[in-house]
Amino acid sequence: MTLRLKSRPNKGKSGLWHLAQRSLFRGAVLCALLILSPALVYSQILPSGEIDPTYLRLAEKKLAGLLAPSKEEAFLQVFVEASIDRDALIDTAVVYDLIVHYDPNRYTNPRVGSYPLRFEEQLILWGKRIAAYTKSTQWTSGRFYLRDLSTGRAAWIFTADARRLYAPSPKRISARDEASYTDIHTTGQWLRAFKEESREAVGLRLQQEALQRAQSLTKDLKP
Repeated sequence: MTLRLKSRPNKGKSGLWHLAQRSLFRGAVLCALLILSPALVYSQILPSGEIDPTYLRLAEKKLAGLLAPSKEEAFLQVFVEASIDRDALIDTAVVYDLIVHYDPNRYTNPRVGSYPLRFEEQLILWGKRIAAYTKSTQWTSGRFYLRDLSTGRAAWIFTADARRLYAPSPKRISARDEASYTDIHTTGQWLRAFKEESREAVGLRLQQEALQRAQSLTKDLKP
């Protein structure tokens, strides 16, 4: 059945009728926007401050696609996984770390030979993409960790430092173009900001430092 709205001949009622039609139209547009924009009706963050598990999986998938896009065959080969895990050592706020694993030994290209990027270059290149990614998240990020599975080498940087070091020009849209060049001075800043330490080592070190502080306070309180 098709419903057709017809205006009445009475001018006063005709104005009300057109107003009702406009209200119905606006309501339909609003409903469409709500359907097409899940972010308006679906929060990424739970009341506890943690990321909703469903959104967390989507966020990890988005991160993986940013680090290894379908058009970048080399990165698709060496990329292994990207995960977003809460920093359990921070109990005063909800903070998430971004952990990325890659394996240069998975790279195959008869013309090039071995994987062309050094560990430090991979750190900076993906560090820039992490900086761009964490600028738009509703949740708080702490550290970006990168591990080379072929050597076991690992390093990290605070995502806040990555964002500070990376400020792309608005005219440069392509992620590949944005990350393709880093001058010597900026490269030095990136390398100084990175710490060669695995996530496990960071956790152990912070626990030991907290224990030492607690023991020091206890010692000071003794008569």
